[in-house]
Amino acid sequence: METYCQNPLCENTAVKEVPVSVITPADQVRALCASCEEAYTWGVQHGKMIAWQGMFWILAVADRGIIAHICVYNSKAEAEKGMVEYLREYENCNFLEDINLAYLWLAEHDERLTVEIISQEVKFTKLEDIGGDNKTDLAHVNDFLHQCAFAILTKNPQTRDPNVSFEAWAYKGLLDFQSAEPVVFGLGCNCQDALDALNLKLK
Repeated sequence: METYCQNPLCENTAVKEVPVSVITPADQVRALCASCEEAYTWGVQHGKMIAWQGMFWILAVADRGIIAHICVYNSKAEAEKGMVEYLREYENCNFLEDINLAYLWLAEHDERLTVEIISQEVKFTKLEDIGGDNKTDLAHVNDFLHQCAFAILTKNPQTRDPNVSFEAWAYKGLLDFQSAEPVVFGLGCNCQDALDALNLKLK
């Protein structure tokens, strides 16, 4: 524990460590003196949250290297269920909800179909809280697309908030999920809002 209180306005001796949230909840600790610890414990912080961190699972299907399907889910199990539904609908495969059979079938057809199920942390931001002089100016998106990159705009009916169901994804690399790298993620209530959010994230 630090010798002195880590409140920058205090020079007293530290007596206790308290958890603080910097990136994730309680990911760090701060040493405080008795007075600051009491204020920390009993005080109330007033503010406005404009962003929060989340974890989603991405299902991406490529047919001969070309993106055929992409969707975002709240868990890996939901993404695998989405994969089975895709194969049933578009590949005429009936696995009866058996994920293992689906993976075996994919292994036999990996020369054509590539399926990726990956997790990704995303930072959600309310566009109206960020502000911006011109929400229709997508200069940062345009600059990004000139750097061997691509963007995907999609609507996700399974999102947690139906008011922000449109998603804009920015990827670096060729249009191939085996080599492309996800960069940033924007949400909106319509296509333009999602692109505006993506544009702000790419600043």
